[in-house]
Amino acid sequence: MVCKGAVTKLGYLLMKLLSNKNRAMSRNILLLFIFLLSSVSLSLAQSRQCFSEVPIFQNGKGGYACYRIPAIIKSPNGKLLAFAEGRVNGCNDFGNVDILLRKGNSDGISWGQLSVVADNGKLQAGNPAPVVDLLDPKYPDGRIFLFYNTGNNHEGEVRKGNGLREVWYITSTDNGNSWSNPTNITTSVHRPNTPRANPKYTFKQDWRSYANTPGHAIQLKQNTYKGRILVPANHSVGSPRKNFNDYQAHAFYSDDHGTTWQLSKTIDVLSSNESHAVELSDGRVMQNIRQQSGSQKERLVAISNDGGTSWDSTYFDSQLPSPVCQASIIEYTTPDNHQVLLFSNPNSKERRENMTVRVSYDDGQNWLLSRTVRAGESAYSDLVIQDNNVIGLLYEHGNDNGIHFANFNYEWLINGKNQTDNQFVKKVINKSDPYSKEFDFVLSPPIIKSESIFFEEKNNIKLLLGLENVRIHYTLDGALPTEQSPLFSNEIILTNSAILKVKAYHPQCLPSKTISARLIKLGKPLPIKNISIDQTPHKDYPGTGANGLIDRKKGTTNFRTSHWMGFTGGDLTTLIEFEKKTNIQKVTASLLSDHGSWIFMPDSIEVYCSEDGKDFTLKNTKRLNSTKEGDTTSLHFEEVTFPKDKAKFVKVVLKNIPSIPDWHDGKGTPPWLFIDEILIE
Repeated sequence: MVCKGAVTKLGYLLMKLLSNKNRAMSRNILLLFIFLLSSVSLSLAQSRQCFSEVPIFQNGKGGYACYRIPAIIKSPNGKLLAFAEGRVNGCNDFGNVDILLRKGNSDGISWGQLSVVADNGKLQAGNPAPVVDLLDPKYPDGRIFLFYNTGNNHEGEVRKGNGLREVWYITSTDNGNSWSNPTNITTSVHRPNTPRANPKYTFKQDWRSYANTPGHAIQLKQNTYKGRILVPANHSVGSPRKNFNDYQAHAFYSDDHGTTWQLSKTIDVLSSNESHAVELSDGRVMQNIRQQSGSQKERLVAISNDGGTSWDSTYFDSQLPSPVCQASIIEYTTPDNHQVLLFSNPNSKERRENMTVRVSYDDGQNWLLSRTVRAGESAYSDLVIQDNNVIGLLYEHGNDNGIHFANFNYEWLINGKNQTDNQFVKKVINKSDPYSKEFDFVLSPPIIKSESIFFEEKNNIKLLLGLENVRIHYTLDGALPTEQSPLFSNEIILTNSAILKVKAYHPQCLPSKTISARLIKLGKPLPIKNISIDQTPHKDYPGTGANGLIDRKKGTTNFRTSHWMGFTGGDLTTLIEFEKKTNIQKVTASLLSDHGSWIFMPDSIEVYCSEDGKDFTLKNTKRLNSTKEGDTTSLHFEEVTFPKDKAKFVKVVLKNIPSIPDWHDGKGTPPWLFIDEILIE
């Protein structure tokens, strides 16, 4: 790195020149050196920002046409181990692919020769995922695991059932100088149904495509699960589905240093794919995930409270845009001894470019600082922490330049900006700074915490945001909040229905985006005798049947929960019979839109009333803007009002759009319709 080597090089030059027999010249050189040394020292004292970059795997050299899929760790002796796929004939994902290793000195500048550590003949060995086990008493000097996958066909064919992916690992107890024979753990961490390939592969789950994380795996260091080796992964289930909805992420782990392996629960988000994991400051595990369909060009996040065994929450992080590409995440201890998270990926929603490293001071709730490593083409990456807290980034450079290694210190990353105090930002950017646009801090929106969207008497609302000195303003009437709106203090107590809108402010940050939630006070339930629907919901989304539409239990934006019923194609008619004639004046349908999952709103809602269940009168029709373009995932409460009427029967007809509109990838095919509740007042 520049800041480490400058003085050393000048000293070397001095020694060479002082050997000159010309003493006068030597004295002059000595004076020059003192001057230069003072200048360099002054410069370093002022900046201390260090950055260097070298090519590690260069396309067309070493017997490989193309290098992809970087992974890197620091070995127990402090050396760097950089792995990559070496693709013999070109950059295609499938073919003659080996896993290669180059060992680097701790400075990240000098690198050894290329060596092959895993191959599969003329077929594919890929997705290197190394991790160092430092907690096995059998190996006090540490043991390195390298996980990888083999494949005998293209990914698309494997998804169709015409091929197989297997899972292996090798180990090293001498810092990567030698490696064990491969161990196949497919039956423990994969669920293929290909008995023709192996009689043991008869799993009814029928996982097909499979990939462990490309990039480093992790070992947990805290609390109950200390010592656990955790490897993020993903798989496809059954035949290919539109929008890559046959893909789901998961993880596998070992609590006995690799003797046995277990699967985590599958992350319940369709199209979730390549993943990276990190242990948070409180011991929770965060898995950061690629969304394969590209319908939501943001990173998916899953949080586990049990060491990656299961997943308690999932959400898309709007602060982390992604062009459908792998990313890396790692914990880092700052020079002032605070734990932060670092995240790297191409910072774009459009294309793989603008390789960026971000910093979070609060376990990934907010990503307040970032710096661009490369503005041009770039793709996969992996982060590593070197000696002396230097940060390393192994990444695909783009423009057919193979894989480069960049390393830099924390001062360079934050570009001289202030560091942290109690894991929160102490000060932020001076807006007079000419470079402030690159580093503008945008607050994350608060979290609205409510027991339920529906309530009968009162609803206690809390607003959460893990930063100091933040003011949260809100409105209850649907108006956009400003700094003049009511200020949140402890809680909001609702006694009536409200459209809650919330925005966070900080004197030295850009305000958050506005978030909203509709909260509905329910009257006494009407005396319903019977409810029926004219369609059978899809077997994957049955809800709790027709009675679930009147159980007053609200689903979230996760359509996979048991509250939602899903239908594909055609209109949906719901018939409700009361115990006796009842005065009604409003019907509300609780619906979901999620264009990325091909879920659309109906074209219109029609409400009919009848006294005898035979002759129905149309009371009102509400038309919806169902085909508006946009990647929306949101809850809808669509109200149909009419003059008060006495009825024994109410019929609610959801008129579906005939097909997905032309602007969508699913154009021309039947849309999904999701409903979880019908409210009648």
